[in-house]
Amino acid sequence: MTVIEHPARGGYAERGVGNRAEQIAERIAELVRGALPGSRLGYKHELRHLCGGSVGTFNEALRLAQSRGLIVARPGPGGGVFVADRPTPSGRARVSWDGAAVPVAEAVRIRDALEPLVVEDAIWHASPADIASLRTVVHRAGEAAAGHDVRMFVQWDRDLHAAMADLSPHAALRGMYRLVLDAVLHDGSAMLRLRKDTAGRLQSRHQGQVELLAALEARDLAGALHALRDDDTADPELRRPS
Repeated sequence: MTVIEHPARGGYAERGVGNRAEQIAERIAELVRGALPGSRLGYKHELRHLCGGSVGTFNEALRLAQSRGLIVARPGPGGGVFVADRPTPSGRARVSWDGAAVPVAEAVRIRDALEPLVVEDAIWHASPADIASLRTVVHRAGEAAAGHDVRMFVQWDRDLHAAMADLSPHAALRGMYRLVLDAVLHDGSAMLRLRKDTAGRLQSRHQGQVELLAALEARDLAGALHALRDDDTADPELRRPS
Protein backbone atom coordinates (compact mmCIF):
# COMPACT_ATOMS: atom_id res chain seq x y z
CA MET A 1 0.00 0.00 0.00
CA THR A 2 1.36 3.40 -0.96
CA VAL A 3 0.49 5.89 1.77
CA ILE A 4 1.22 9.59 1.25
CA GLU A 5 1.67 12.05 4.07
CA HIS A 6 -0.38 15.22 3.87
CA PRO A 7 1.80 18.26 3.09
CA ALA A 8 1.22 21.74 4.43
CA ARG A 9 -1.68 23.41 2.69
CA GLY A 10 0.39 26.44 1.77
CA GLY A 11 -2.55 28.81 1.94
CA TYR A 12 -4.85 26.95 -0.42
CA ALA A 13 -8.51 27.72 0.22
CA GLU A 14 -10.59 24.72 1.12
CA ARG A 15 -13.17 23.79 -1.48
CA GLY A 16 -16.61 22.39 -0.76
CA VAL A 17 -18.58 19.94 -2.84
CA GLY A 18 -21.24 22.42 -3.92
CA ASN A 19 -20.81 24.11 -7.27
CA ARG A 20 -22.86 27.12 -8.37
CA ALA A 21 -22.13 26.53 -12.06
CA GLU A 22 -23.54 23.02 -11.78
CA GLN A 23 -26.72 24.37 -10.20
CA ILE A 24 -27.16 26.85 -13.05
CA ALA A 25 -26.47 24.11 -15.61
CA GLU A 26 -29.25 22.05 -14.04
CA ARG A 27 -31.59 25.03 -14.33
CA ILE A 28 -30.68 25.32 -18.02
CA ALA A 29 -31.39 21.59 -18.41
CA GLU A 30 -34.88 22.17 -16.97
CA LEU A 31 -35.49 24.90 -19.55
CA VAL A 32 -34.29 22.59 -22.33
CA ARG A 33 -36.66 19.83 -21.26
CA GLY A 34 -39.58 22.20 -21.67
CA ALA A 35 -38.55 23.49 -25.12
CA LEU A 36 -38.50 22.16 -28.68
CA PRO A 37 -35.24 21.07 -30.37
CA GLY A 38 -33.69 23.97 -32.24
CA SER A 39 -35.71 26.62 -30.42
CA ARG A 40 -34.01 29.63 -28.86
CA LEU A 41 -33.95 29.79 -25.08
CA GLY A 42 -32.90 33.43 -25.20
CA TYR A 43 -29.86 35.68 -25.37
CA LYS A 44 -27.04 35.00 -22.92
CA HIS A 45 -27.78 38.08 -20.83
CA GLU A 46 -31.46 37.09 -20.65
CA LEU A 47 -30.63 33.59 -19.46
CA ARG A 48 -28.13 34.88 -16.92
CA HIS A 49 -30.78 37.22 -15.53
CA LEU A 50 -33.16 34.26 -15.29
CA CYS A 51 -30.71 31.73 -13.84
CA GLY A 52 -28.47 34.01 -11.78
CA GLY A 53 -24.72 33.84 -11.18
CA SER A 54 -21.77 36.02 -12.10
CA VAL A 55 -20.64 36.31 -15.71
CA GLY A 56 -17.81 33.82 -15.19
CA THR A 57 -19.97 31.32 -13.32
CA PHE A 58 -22.76 31.55 -15.88
CA ASN A 59 -20.29 31.03 -18.76
CA GLU A 60 -18.99 27.92 -17.01
CA ALA A 61 -22.58 26.68 -16.67
CA LEU A 62 -23.12 27.24 -20.39
CA ARG A 63 -20.00 25.21 -21.13
CA LEU A 64 -21.30 22.39 -18.93
CA ALA A 65 -24.69 22.42 -20.66
CA GLN A 66 -23.05 22.48 -24.08
CA SER A 67 -20.67 19.62 -23.20
CA ARG A 68 -23.75 17.54 -22.33
CA GLY A 69 -25.24 18.18 -25.74
CA LEU A 70 -28.13 20.24 -24.33
CA ILE A 71 -27.56 23.62 -25.97
CA VAL A 72 -25.77 25.40 -28.79
CA ALA A 73 -24.52 29.00 -28.34
CA ARG A 74 -24.45 31.09 -31.50
CA PRO A 75 -22.91 34.59 -31.74
CA GLY A 76 -24.18 37.50 -33.78
CA PRO A 77 -27.43 39.49 -34.11
CA GLY A 78 -29.49 36.36 -34.82
CA GLY A 79 -27.68 34.32 -32.23
CA GLY A 80 -28.30 33.37 -28.66
CA VAL A 81 -28.61 30.09 -26.78
CA PHE A 82 -30.54 27.39 -28.63
CA VAL A 83 -31.81 23.95 -27.67
CA ALA A 84 -29.60 21.34 -29.35
CA ASP A 85 -31.11 18.90 -31.80
CA ARG A 86 -31.93 15.58 -30.18
CA PRO A 87 -29.23 12.95 -30.83
CA THR A 88 -30.05 10.17 -33.27
CA PRO A 89 -29.29 6.49 -32.48
CA SER A 90 -26.35 6.61 -34.89
CA GLY A 91 -24.88 9.45 -32.80
CA ARG A 92 -24.63 7.48 -29.55
CA ALA A 93 -20.94 6.78 -30.13
CA ARG A 94 -20.11 10.49 -30.19
CA VAL A 95 -20.35 13.27 -27.62
CA SER A 96 -20.35 17.06 -27.76
CA TRP A 97 -16.93 18.54 -27.02
CA ASP A 98 -16.57 22.32 -27.08
CA GLY A 99 -19.10 22.56 -29.89
CA ALA A 100 -17.77 19.61 -31.90
CA ALA A 101 -18.79 15.94 -31.97
CA VAL A 102 -15.99 13.56 -30.98
CA PRO A 103 -15.92 9.78 -30.41
CA VAL A 104 -16.71 8.70 -26.85
CA ALA A 105 -13.55 6.58 -26.90
CA GLU A 106 -11.48 9.75 -27.37
CA ALA A 107 -13.16 11.47 -24.42
CA VAL A 108 -12.70 8.35 -22.26
CA ARG A 109 -9.01 8.22 -23.15
CA ILE A 110 -8.48 11.85 -22.10
CA ARG A 111 -10.43 11.30 -18.88
CA ASP A 112 -8.31 8.25 -18.04
CA ALA A 113 -5.13 10.29 -18.58
CA LEU A 114 -6.29 13.10 -16.26
CA GLU A 115 -7.76 10.99 -13.45
CA PRO A 116 -4.44 10.02 -11.79
CA LEU A 117 -3.62 13.74 -11.47
CA VAL A 118 -7.08 14.49 -10.05
CA VAL A 119 -6.79 11.67 -7.52
CA GLU A 120 -3.28 12.65 -6.46
CA ASP A 121 -4.36 16.26 -5.84
CA ALA A 122 -7.42 15.05 -3.91
CA ILE A 123 -5.19 12.91 -1.68
CA TRP A 124 -2.84 15.82 -1.00
CA HIS A 125 -5.48 18.48 -0.37
CA ALA A 126 -8.62 16.78 1.00
CA SER A 127 -9.46 17.96 4.52
CA PRO A 128 -11.54 15.90 7.00
CA ALA A 129 -14.49 18.15 6.09
CA ASP A 130 -13.95 17.39 2.40
CA ILE A 131 -13.91 13.65 3.11
CA ALA A 132 -17.14 14.01 5.07
CA SER A 133 -18.76 15.81 2.13
CA LEU A 134 -17.57 13.14 -0.29
CA ARG A 135 -18.94 10.46 2.04
CA THR A 136 -22.38 12.10 1.79
CA VAL A 137 -22.21 11.93 -1.99
CA VAL A 138 -21.19 8.25 -1.89
CA HIS A 139 -24.06 7.55 0.52
CA ARG A 140 -26.54 9.17 -1.88
CA ALA A 141 -25.12 7.13 -4.74
CA GLY A 142 -25.58 4.00 -2.63
CA GLU A 143 -29.24 4.86 -2.08
CA ALA A 144 -29.70 5.29 -5.84
CA ALA A 145 -27.97 1.96 -6.50
CA ALA A 146 -30.14 0.17 -3.94
CA GLY A 147 -33.22 1.63 -5.60
CA HIS A 148 -31.97 0.70 -9.09
CA ASP A 149 -32.21 4.39 -10.04
CA VAL A 150 -29.70 4.56 -12.88
CA ARG A 151 -30.20 8.22 -13.68
CA MET A 152 -29.61 9.41 -10.10
CA PHE A 153 -26.70 7.03 -9.60
CA VAL A 154 -24.95 8.40 -12.69
CA GLN A 155 -25.56 11.96 -11.46
CA TRP A 156 -24.16 11.25 -7.99
CA ASP A 157 -21.20 9.44 -9.56
CA ARG A 158 -20.53 12.49 -11.69
CA ASP A 159 -20.80 14.73 -8.60
CA LEU A 160 -18.31 12.54 -6.72
CA HIS A 161 -15.66 12.81 -9.43
CA ALA A 162 -16.31 16.53 -9.98
CA ALA A 163 -15.98 17.15 -6.23
CA MET A 164 -12.62 15.37 -6.22
CA ALA A 165 -11.48 17.61 -9.07
CA ASP A 166 -12.58 20.68 -7.11
CA LEU A 167 -10.00 19.78 -4.45
CA SER A 168 -7.16 20.43 -6.90
CA PRO A 169 -5.43 23.82 -6.64
CA HIS A 170 -4.84 23.77 -10.41
CA ALA A 171 -7.54 25.59 -12.38
CA ALA A 172 -6.49 24.12 -15.73
CA LEU A 173 -6.78 20.56 -14.44
CA ARG A 174 -10.15 21.26 -12.84
CA GLY A 175 -11.52 22.80 -16.03
CA MET A 176 -10.25 20.15 -18.44
CA TYR A 177 -11.35 17.28 -16.22
CA ARG A 178 -14.84 18.67 -15.71
CA LEU A 179 -15.27 19.17 -19.45
CA VAL A 180 -14.30 15.61 -20.36
CA LEU A 181 -16.11 14.16 -17.32
CA ASP A 182 -19.39 15.74 -18.39
CA ALA A 183 -18.92 14.54 -21.97
CA VAL A 184 -18.28 10.94 -20.91
CA LEU A 185 -21.01 10.78 -18.28
CA HIS A 186 -23.58 12.42 -20.55
CA ASP A 187 -23.22 9.54 -22.98
CA GLY A 188 -22.35 6.95 -20.35
CA SER A 189 -25.69 7.36 -18.59
CA ALA A 190 -27.46 6.22 -21.74
CA MET A 191 -25.04 3.33 -22.19
CA LEU A 192 -25.53 2.19 -18.60
CA ARG A 193 -29.30 1.98 -19.09
CA LEU A 194 -28.77 -0.55 -21.89
CA ARG A 195 -26.87 -3.02 -19.70
CA LYS A 196 -28.81 -6.24 -18.98
CA ASP A 197 -27.49 -6.62 -15.43
CA THR A 198 -28.14 -3.03 -14.35
CA ALA A 199 -28.77 -3.80 -10.68
CA GLY A 200 -25.59 -5.84 -10.31
CA ARG A 201 -23.57 -3.27 -12.19
CA LEU A 202 -24.80 -0.42 -9.98
CA GLN A 203 -23.92 -2.30 -6.80
CA SER A 204 -20.48 -3.14 -8.15
CA ARG A 205 -19.82 0.47 -9.12
CA HIS A 206 -21.02 1.72 -5.76
CA GLN A 207 -18.59 -0.64 -4.04
CA GLY A 208 -15.87 0.94 -6.17
CA GLN A 209 -16.92 4.37 -4.89
CA VAL A 210 -16.71 3.13 -1.29
CA GLU A 211 -13.21 1.77 -1.90
CA LEU A 212 -12.13 4.98 -3.60
CA LEU A 213 -13.29 7.08 -0.66
CA ALA A 214 -11.53 4.79 1.82
CA ALA A 215 -8.31 5.11 -0.16
CA LEU A 216 -8.60 8.92 -0.25
CA GLU A 217 -9.14 9.04 3.50
CA ALA A 218 -6.13 6.76 4.08
CA ARG A 219 -4.06 8.79 1.58
CA ASP A 220 -3.46 5.57 -0.33
CA LEU A 221 -2.65 6.57 -3.91
CA ALA A 222 -2.24 3.03 -5.26
CA GLY A 223 -5.53 1.96 -3.68
CA ALA A 224 -7.38 4.97 -5.09
CA LEU A 225 -6.08 4.37 -8.61
CA HIS A 226 -7.04 0.70 -8.35
CA ALA A 227 -10.58 1.67 -7.31
CA LEU A 228 -10.83 4.05 -10.27
CA ARG A 229 -9.88 1.31 -12.72
CA ASP A 230 -12.82 -0.74 -11.46
CA ASP A 231 -15.23 2.23 -11.58
CA ASP A 232 -15.74 2.92 -15.27
CA THR A 233 -18.93 4.61 -16.44
CA ALA A 234 -18.56 3.99 -20.17
CA ASP A 235 -19.07 0.58 -21.75
CA PRO A 236 -15.70 -1.15 -22.41
CA GLU A 237 -16.62 -1.32 -26.10
CA LEU A 238 -16.34 2.47 -26.21
CA ARG A 239 -12.63 2.25 -25.48
CA ARG A 240 -11.90 0.82 -28.91
CA PRO A 241 -10.36 3.43 -31.23
CA SER A 242 -12.61 4.56 -34.05
